[in-house]
Amino acid sequence: MFCDGFESGDFSAWSSTSTPDADFVVSGAAALEGSYGFSLTINSLGGFTVSDSTPNSETRYRIHFKIDTHGITFPDSSSNILLTNTNNNLLQVRFRQYTGFYRISARTTDDASTLLETAVAGISDSVHDIEVDWKASSAPGANDGFITLYVNGIEIDSLTSLDNDTKSITSIQFGCVSINNAAISGTFYLDSFCSNNDGESIGWIASGSASLSPSASLSISPSASLSPSGSLSPSASVSPSVSPSVSRSVSPSISRSVSPSVSRSISESASASPSVAPAVQYGPRIQFMS
Repeated sequence: MFCDGFESGDFSAWSSTSTPDADFVVSGAAALEGSYGFSLTINSLGGFTVSDSTPNSETRYRIHFKIDTHGITFPDSSSNILLTNTNNNLLQVRFRQYTGFYRISARTTDDASTLLETAVAGISDSVHDIEVDWKASSAPGANDGFITLYVNGIEIDSLTSLDNDTKSITSIQFGCVSINNAAISGTFYLDSFCSNNDGESIGWIASGSASLSPSASLSISPSASLSPSGSLSPSASVSPSVSPSVSRSVSPSISRSVSPSVSRSISESASASPSVAPAVQYGPRIQFMS
């Protein structure tokens, strides 16, 4: 559908931009691939974005981009929305720092306007490939919609069986959409944005096999959910302990098993079990977190 690596040296490929200034530029220093990238310096509560209006009521939409965290500082529980569609929060990528780790997650809403969030990937202070695949349910009652988050080609989490048949994506914003704490400071880089509407993989794919060791697992409360306003439900909880009933595996086919499934949210206070770590690493280190 639409791809731009900022190799023109400006934002001319995008449908529109917020007003560029010295904190919102295309530069060679921000290049994560090619000669140019998108540099963003945080000095307010967001609103530094580029927009793409190529999506045309899409019921399948997949995006990929690169991010270099570049040492940006987040107070705990603060976050930045890196990408959102401009109608009803159907697709969001959330970037934050908590307990010393940078974290990436994806969010969506269903037909009841419930805001749902994937499990969180802890990422290192380096360059990472982020990819999200979103699909609307095929018909009323089919409940076969989903959203899936990948980091460096590894599937982190997928929310499935979504009732979202009335939803479609018409445009997106990319950059520093909004932040929730003016104390966030520093500069980060984005690059190599690309999207499609056929669900085909776009970016970095891990070769060989990667697995979680030993029997990495998360315990997720099946009643956990996010309210439409995006706040965490008081009932949402994530056990920091390793539970044998909910397991993840990443194999050459990038397979995964999670039980129980369907909607869930992640408590901001949740921390990762020290035993949850890739036994085989490809590219920058990823930790699966709750």
